[in-house]
Amino acid sequence: MNIGIVTVWDERGAGYVSKIYRDYLSNYFNVFIYNRGYTKNNFINDKNVYNAKKVSSIKPMSINKNEFKTWIFKNDIEILIFNEQQSWEPILWCKEWKIKTVAYIDYYTEETIKLHNAYDLVICNTKRHLEAFLCHNNAIYLKWGTDLEMYKPNLKTNKIPVFFHSCGYSPSRKGTEIVIKSFLNLNYDFKLIIHTQIDLNSFFKSHELNVERLLKEGKLEIINETIPAPGLYYLADYYLYPTKLEGIGLTLLESISSGLLPIIPDHPPMNEFVPLDFKFKVKVLRQYSRFDGYYWPQIEVSQKHFDELTIELINNHNNHNSNYMREWAENNFNININFKGLELVLNELNYNPIDTKIENLIIQYENKRPINHKKVNSFINPIIINTYKILKYLRWN
Repeated sequence: MNIGIVTVWDERGAGYVSKIYRDYLSNYFNVFIYNRGYTKNNFINDKNVYNAKKVSSIKPMSINKNEFKTWIFKNDIEILIFNEQQSWEPILWCKEWKIKTVAYIDYYTEETIKLHNAYDLVICNTKRHLEAFLCHNNAIYLKWGTDLEMYKPNLKTNKIPVFFHSCGYSPSRKGTEIVIKSFLNLNYDFKLIIHTQIDLNSFFKSHELNVERLLKEGKLEIINETIPAPGLYYLADYYLYPTKLEGIGLTLLESISSGLLPIIPDHPPMNEFVPLDFKFKVKVLRQYSRFDGYYWPQIEVSQKHFDELTIELINNHNNHNSNYMREWAENNFNININFKGLELVLNELNYNPIDTKIENLIIQYENKRPINHKKVNSFINPIIINTYKILKYLRWN
């Protein structure tokens, strides 16, 4: 059977999620990738990866209908798995073409949860996601894992404790400010490595001097570039993860698999991936909603408790053992075990015509979708500029 995955396919979390699905399902099916987010950072381009043309649209994750349809029928796709698909039109097209649809659950709001009944199957990789989708006609739980062969420990412990924090494109969401504050007044020997894909000084103007001071003291190293997997975990002993909000939290599992002992919020889904008696869980001070109405609230962890846990790791560094976390990963994060049975579910999956009520709700939702003014401007400005050029040409000729 031929299966397609609709996704971005580059060096970011969503790309690696799709890669794990592809690697597992390729043992049982022919798997094709529809890359709807083509960028210069694409990875693993082969004959089964199709880089779709960019679509100028004010809607996120838009797809060209004719191009999409051609790809589906050329490759005889029977099932499509959508990764973080926020534009609903392609799901309606698949219903029209009688293609079975599956959603990997990540982003949803109170309003869009019920819209997911348009899918024939939804896959929840955390217990928290499953809790939200118990009302779905066909929701299953597959505990997330990671590539245990790619992410392995560096068995050599550093002489002084080395901490690692990865914030990618989202330092605000990942709690980078909490990490920086924690290390400002520590009178200990340590090193902090921060991996980012944006300029931290321009993002955190209020901490520019603090960052410069730590850099001059040699206690901080900032690596600002895109790093392919397995990343930079091998440099450190501990992973700092005071994140405000996650769908899964891929880097947490990657760091644990790499033998790093993490500091995490005592909140789902992060605390789903460590032992129940895990000691380094930070107290949550408050929960609050996000600007876009995401279903689950953001959290704020206790700075004081985070600092205390950091100091405890420094004081006990001589007892650090990377084998502890690696063994936990081997027993809990093996994708081949956690995903076992998915192939049977897909083989037995039925196509269900969309309920008229759900179809109407999707149409209503798309019609009233809030306008992203940045996208509107990027869409309209070229039209205005070209119109001006034409009028100018006509005037002078």
